[in-house]
Amino acid sequence: LVGLFSVRFVQGYTAESHELASRALALSSGDPELAGEAHFAFAGSASSLGLLQLAVEHFDLAIEMSPDRVPLVVGTRPEVHSMAWSAHAMWLLGNDTEAAARSFDAVQRGRLAREPYSLAVALAYASITDQLRGDAESLRRDIAELRSLCRRHEFAYYTEWGLILDGWASGDERGLSRIRLGIRSLRSQGAYARMPYWLSLLADALVTSGKDEEARAVLDAALVGAEQRDDRWWLPDVLRQRAALETGTRAESFLVRGLAVAASQSSAALARRCEVELAAHRVRGSLSGANASRTPSP
Repeated sequence: LVGLFSVRFVQGYTAESHELASRALALSSGDPELAGEAHFAFAGSASSLGLLQLAVEHFDLAIEMSPDRVPLVVGTRPEVHSMAWSAHAMWLLGNDTEAAARSFDAVQRGRLAREPYSLAVALAYASITDQLRGDAESLRRDIAELRSLCRRHEFAYYTEWGLILDGWASGDERGLSRIRLGIRSLRSQGAYARMPYWLSLLADALVTSGKDEEARAVLDAALVGAEQRDDRWWLPDVLRQRAALETGTRAESFLVRGLAVAASQSSAALARRCEVELAAHRVRGSLSGANASRTPSP
């Protein structure tokens, strides 16, 4: 069941993968050695569904209950993978310091395990944590090591993570091409997990390049994908980005919706982003209205 969870999760069937993880968790009470893997699966799918507090609780149980000698069915050590993934949930919940600490801990555990794949996974998740936190120096360092490790061992999937994040970090036309290539490669593998997040990075790069119309289309696709696949953890920020490409009441409606989704998920980090943008939008609207009222009639 944990193996099937992994396949369906990566394919983008978030709700179905959570059901599989729930079944695995129920069965694991009779086999304590497998309980850590079941808690990992449950926590990962819960995190993508936006059940952040629940996810952290089960990630912590996965870390606590995973013997060092037992590798995860999906190829990584549960304590490494859980620590790395839990950093994203902690950042979303508003605990930046704990997110950074967990990300660092995961990479150190990956090194001590002396298993290249576990280390690659820890670095891949650390790179996302770096991007979330706006830590450009750590992002460049972790991406470089991740891409080197993936090339050396010919790891699939996480190679594309590094490609997309590297492209976003470069902020130029070549970077934009790398993001497109990474997303295209993930889609060709049938790997749709986190696609709204990857698309949001593409949209960000498009806006930087002055391609607002294309960015709108990309973000609209991200919104549809998030709803269709229940991949909701990054939905508030996709809505915030979409609002930035609109004006007036339409922009405000995106921000209000983003704030509501963030609040429902207890995503303090993304709620703050929406609140700041909403306040700025309303101030601009007030100033525009005031200026219009002072304009003399012809």
